[in-house]
Amino acid sequence: MYSVVIASRVDDPLLPDAVASIAAQTRRPASIRVVCNPGEPIDTGWVARATRAAGGIDIDVLRSDASGMVSALNHGIGTCSTRYVAFLDTDDVWLPEKQERQLDALAADPRLDAVSCRAANFHISDDGSHVVGEPTTATMFTCTTFRREAFDAYGLIDGDTTHFTWLYRWWGRAHDLGITSSCLDYVGLHRRLHTGNSWTLERTRAHRDLLAEIRAHARRRRA
Repeated sequence: MYSVVIASRVDDPLLPDAVASIAAQTRRPASIRVVCNPGEPIDTGWVARATRAAGGIDIDVLRSDASGMVSALNHGIGTCSTRYVAFLDTDDVWLPEKQERQLDALAADPRLDAVSCRAANFHISDDGSHVVGEPTTATMFTCTTFRREAFDAYGLIDGDTTHFTWLYRWWGRAHDLGITSSCLDYVGLHRRLHTGNSWTLERTRAHRDLLAEIRAHARRRRA
């Protein structure tokens, strides 16, 4: 069994698409945990409607201890008791066999801590159709299913990181500590390109922060 963690506002207009792609999985989760910022109102009616739309999958809406994606993801991980944990961003969607393929790979090789898949960017055309780009290998959390115990072994996400550096730092530390992972030759994620994407809105800062993180990691490894 696995749980899915989503860091999101409940009123995010893209959240229903993300939940629908989870419900369409050939291997469905035990629960979906939507983690929002502290103090954010929770619409219990939405939870009931979303649970029905997801075909009865339990949807828990939680509040994290502090604002921001990192805090939300860490809070979500901490509440998961299933053997496996997966993640999805509200603006992305999974393809139907993503979880089944990754879970089968993890079950087949007990040495693996995590299994990722390939991803492809997409955007919505004027006529409403999905225009999908070329796939690429990715280690984004939204592409990956983890054994829950991996976060005990390699730690939660560093709270001192930024929106643009947390992923690189987590994987960098995990690799330094010996994480074992693989990537399936399967496109399991479609990543939505849109004007509200933070990497688009804050491109200059994103590149600056990430470059500084890469340099800092190189210095730590040399030391």
